[in-house]
This record gives sequence, structure tokens and C-alpha cells, in this order.
Amino acid sequence: MASFYIASKFEERETARRLMDGLEALGHKITFDWTTEHYQTKEETKEDAQECLDGVFNADAFVGLFVEDYIYEGSLVEMGEALADDVPVYIVGHAIDSCLFTKLATGRFETVFEFLDFVKLNTGRGIDAESQ
Repeated sequence: MASFYIASKFEERETARRLMDGLEALGHKITFDWTTEHYQTKEETKEDAQECLDGVFNADAFVGLFVEDYIYEGSLVEMGEALADDVPVYIVGHAIDSCLFTKLATGRFETVFEFLDFVKLNTGRGIDAESQ
């Protein structure tokens, strides 16, 4: 099965957690879970940043959850690393449509459910399949 890194804003952690749970239910792995309470209640450190980037580097696919109108600074850095490392990039939502680099995404999806359906259909075929 594939491994995924899910990027988003901490304010969207509940939706990100549901996406992670859905992927794990399909037998996939999450490379780093930043949604835990541990990260909610502490000052961010250099080690935290490295854990996030390691999660991207170790993933078979990157999923950017960009649904709300937030400033996604860290998530965009993570997406840049995924693109530089030739990791397939999937984007859920339209909050960063004005970002030039979304044009390089492997696939775009309206909702988490649409993305999970795509993963179900492509399990075993390789996660780098392009969405329609």
C-alpha cells in the first residue's frame, strides 16, 4: 500500500484527521501525523519542522488539504518539497487556486470524499495515476 503525507493548516486538523483515518482504513500509511494534541499545545520547534519535511520526503504521495481561506505558509513549503522530489501531489479544495504551482499537481479534487474514492479506485494501480 501507499504512504501519504497530508498537509493543511492546523485549523483544518479535524478534516485532515478524517482524511488520514480514511486512508488508513484503506490500508495506507500516514508518514507523519501533525494533528495530535501534542502539536496543539506546544511551541513549534526546528525538530517539528524537520519531522514535517521528513514526512513529505518519505511519502509516496502528498495531499494538500486547501479548503478554507487560510494562509498556508508551511503547507506550501511542504508542497514545494514534494514537487522538487517528484512526489505525486494531490490537492483537495480551491483555497490556493491562485498559486502557480497548483498547475503541477498530479490531481485536483473538490472534497476529501472525492479524493478517497479516487484512492479506492486506484489502489493496486499505483497512486501516481492522474485524476480526471
